[in-house]
Amino acid sequence: MVSYWQHIRGRVVTADSRTVIRWAGWAVYGWLFVMFVFLVLNMEMLWGRGSMQWMRYAEATRLNNLFMHLFYVKSHAPWVLAVHGISLVLAAFGWGGAVPRMLVFVTAGMLYFSAFSVLNGGYALIWQLSGFLVLFNRSGLWMWFGDWSRPLLWALRMQVVTVYFFSALNKLQGTTWLDGSAVYYALRNDAFAGSGLDALVQSWPTLAAALTWGGLVYQCAFPLLIWFSRMRPYLLMAGVVFHLFIALFMGLPDFGLAMVLSYVVFGGRDFKQA
Repeated sequence: MVSYWQHIRGRVVTADSRTVIRWAGWAVYGWLFVMFVFLVLNMEMLWGRGSMQWMRYAEATRLNNLFMHLFYVKSHAPWVLAVHGISLVLAAFGWGGAVPRMLVFVTAGMLYFSAFSVLNGGYALIWQLSGFLVLFNRSGLWMWFGDWSRPLLWALRMQVVTVYFFSALNKLQGTTWLDGSAVYYALRNDAFAGSGLDALVQSWPTLAAALTWGGLVYQCAFPLLIWFSRMRPYLLMAGVVFHLFIALFMGLPDFGLAMVLSYVVFGGRDFKQA
């Protein structure tokens, strides 16, 4: 087992930028395909009146009317899903150049806004990463600007770091994360309770406080420690545990999996000694 792990880790840290972006593409398009299947099986969630509440009160300008027509006419849902699913397959296998990747980004955005009330930040992150992947030329060099793979990979990394930075900043401005009660109150919410952990933390508040502060420390530390090669493997392993906890005990498997898959972008030899 140890030798196998060393073999895998060796491949990750010596991979070039283009290879790491390909791995990121498989992770992004694979995750979106799982969500595509979920949305196909739950069509009533799409283009519903409750998806984006503010659209009910938006001024009837030409731009808003066009936005409403493109994003909220329910009869469009099957067509958008069909284009999205086909584009995901083409993009994952690298067929059709940048066109399928662009279609994935556009249709994923349409699906996100139409089902906003049932999706979360995991979808938003993967959607943003898919936008960066549009710029990746799998087969060679861009005609005018050369190979964009290395700056593109760093853009993907910075997107993930930005998520942690603003998440930590938002939590530091409140009170429940600082006083250690955030997990306790979250697990008392019907949306997150039901895993069995809610009863445990209610009877043992110290555990809830430890989980809260542990999560806060991790999110504050990630934007800083991810740049240190010696700390990076331990930080990412801690992140996997952190997000698996969210996936298993807080009823957010899609968010937890999205964050874990985003760690793919921190591989590669250009990042080994950073």
